[in-house]
Amino acid sequence: MDPEPIVRARTWLMLKYPFFGYLAMYLRFHEDRKVKTMGVNSMGDVYYNPEFVSKLKKEELAGVIAHEILHLVLDHLKREGKRCHKLWNIAADATVDTILNEVGGPHPVWESFLKSVCDILGVPPESLRGMWAEAIYTKLLDRVKVRCGGGGEPCRCPAAGLGEGRDCHIMDGEGENPWRGRFYEAYMHQKMRGDVPAGLERLYSLLSKGPTLDWRSLLWRYVTSSIPYDFTWMRPSSKYPDVYLPSVVREGLECVIAVDTSGSIDQEELDAFMTEVMNIVSSFGNIDAWLICCDCEIHGVYKLTSHFDPSSIKLRGGGGTSHKPVFEWIERERPGTRLVICLTDGYSEFPENQPVRNVIWVVSKKGDPDRIPWGLKVRMV
Repeated sequence: MDPEPIVRARTWLMLKYPFFGYLAMYLRFHEDRKVKTMGVNSMGDVYYNPEFVSKLKKEELAGVIAHEILHLVLDHLKREGKRCHKLWNIAADATVDTILNEVGGPHPVWESFLKSVCDILGVPPESLRGMWAEAIYTKLLDRVKVRCGGGGEPCRCPAAGLGEGRDCHIMDGEGENPWRGRFYEAYMHQKMRGDVPAGLERLYSLLSKGPTLDWRSLLWRYVTSSIPYDFTWMRPSSKYPDVYLPSVVREGLECVIAVDTSGSIDQEELDAFMTEVMNIVSSFGNIDAWLICCDCEIHGVYKLTSHFDPSSIKLRGGGGTSHKPVFEWIERERPGTRLVICLTDGYSEFPENQPVRNVIWVVSKKGDPDRIPWGLKVRMV
């Protein structure tokens, strides 16, 4: 069982910073007096010194936990390579603290650290925004003479008098990193709240250019969580007929699926996409779904039912691409639509403002999600 200070800090994160609170639930905490402050390995095991933890306010401890989470999301523990261990720790810590500043997140107890790094580089903190740890490391190399051989082992160089960074990075080098996927899940939850900070949007954009997303998993999570629900006291408990307990009632969800038929989507991608969409539609009786085939104009509109055959949809059109007709049709014919899912390569024309609150863009393998100005963007694998 986690100690009380950590439980309080995680609870505070969940209430004040739900993005980090969501990810903090995946962490496993272990007391270790050999660690000076707090450290994390690539599997999400956090080792902490109880004396360090006991001296912190819950807000300060929450900042340290958020700091460790970003190390995991950015895979800093495995990207060191043969660089100087101390200097890499400093560069990674500077990257994380810059992101925390940009997103308005909880601040660790070592806020002055980032200023010290910027003083050495002779730049303002704002100049580090959007920079990976590798870029900061290279800049530090120009200012610091590194005398160690690296290779993941602690070095003896002074690293510009900054010690070994602010926390302990445990280089276990084991297993795959699941934290990138967890980041996308947390981002998706925050996106649905409608209050994603600009810094998180930028981080999402940067990470989306790296490993492709598990778009099927994200699509399922997003659709199911988009179905509104309420509670009813009208139904008695099945186990205790005389007892009335609140039960969840799922309301209906109007959904429109738009397929870009301009020629940029191949038949294999269309089949995979439609199969997944139909699996979702057939799994929930309360989804009212429509399919639109469109390039620069609409070529077909289909009502999706459990008996609909995805293979009956063939690519048509082949002209230019514009999604304006899709949203004009929605406004005219289905104004109650709560979710729009678009399969495209991103090379399209878009309405200036987002017409529907929840829009998912499933971008083809060769597509460019950066061209899409708004909505949740995921890339097909």
